Amino acid sequence: MSGALRGRVALVTGALGRLGPVWCEALLSEGAEVIGVDRSEATPSAAWIRLEREANGRLHTDRADVLDRAALEAVRGR
Repeated sequence: MSGALRGRVALVTGALGRLGPVWCEALLSEGAEVIGVDRSEATPSAAWIRLEREANGRLHTDRADVLDRAALEAVRGR
């Protein structure tokens, strides 16, 4: 980990699927705290579940539809 993103917060949409965990893992490896956002009906992938266990509290899950502005603003406000 180079720490280039230490102290920064990254938000990844579609986080629970196939590619979301890849992006989240890359951001975590650079020191970022990561908020993974996906729709309420999305089922976490095995990769997401593994990453969540290994992230030492720096990976957070939130639920919102990216087409719903109010829901995204609520995520930002947390």
